[in-house]
Amino acid sequence: MMTLRARGRLVRLATMIWLLAGLLPSPPAEANGVIDIAPATGLAIAGYDPVAYFTDHQAIPGKPEFAASFGGAIWQFASAEHRAAFQQAPERYVPQYGGHCAWAVAEGYSAHGDPKSWHIAGDKLYLTFSPSVQAHWLQGVAGYIEKADAKWQGLRAKLASQPPRP
Repeated sequence: MMTLRARGRLVRLATMIWLLAGLLPSPPAEANGVIDIAPATGLAIAGYDPVAYFTDHQAIPGKPEFAASFGGAIWQFASAEHRAAFQQAPERYVPQYGGHCAWAVAEGYSAHGDPKSWHIAGDKLYLTFSPSVQAHWLQGVAGYIEKADAKWQGLRAKLASQPPRP
């Protein structure tokens, strides 16, 4: 069984090989504020498969061999079929607010979204910072979505002008 640390090293190595081989473009700096990516790896949603939330109704880690680039980030998938579905309609699968915590966006700031704290509402994927934040989010989803939608464009512009967070 591979440790999380070893898996992380393997993911970084595979990503670097893909980038150096030219198979995936480097994430552009201007995208870092929009899509919540890990600066060390360029991975969106910590390498979890965004399609799996809709098809398997669970958070499933993606695999480096099933990667694609979109929105300045590297997305990983559990299968070639999931990657193909994403490539046909990425906007359908990308989490709202670029994968930043939906509750934080509703409150007017950004925080990393946890791919294991998720919710689908109206065929859209929302990530929250943690299980406790998710519990709070679930008590008023519609209201929080309305607030977050109203604040996202301003917050997005602010994030895009700042260096990426660690």
